[in-house]
Amino acid sequence: MEVVWLAAEVFLPVATILDVLGDGVGRAALGTYIGDLLLIVSTMRFQGVVLERTGLAPRSRGPWWARWHVVVTWCVILVLALTFPGVGGYWMLLALVDALVVKMIGLSSARRGSDG
Repeated sequence: MEVVWLAAEVFLPVATILDVLGDGVGRAALGTYIGDLLLIVSTMRFQGVVLERTGLAPRSRGPWWARWHVVVTWCVILVLALTFPGVGGYWMLLALVDALVVKMIGLSSARRGSDG
């Protein structure tokens, strides 16, 4: 899992250059960039699951979406960016909206383990 995460991190500058050198609204370049970010976020969440199941991290409490909302948000961003490429990278601002919603409804406390 760490190798996939590291490969996605290493590929991020390439995806950035593809997006920057393009016209900013190309489906392929934008999809590559956002898809790479989605892969990074997903592998980080899977690593968290592995750590929780092996007992190296405290188990998360609360509903599944309290732990996976970031991955779901980036999936939605990718679908919207590929469906409506004219908006460009502005779709990634939805990640900020996700962070604000999490703060407002207090999901961060549900994500902590038993010691939090």
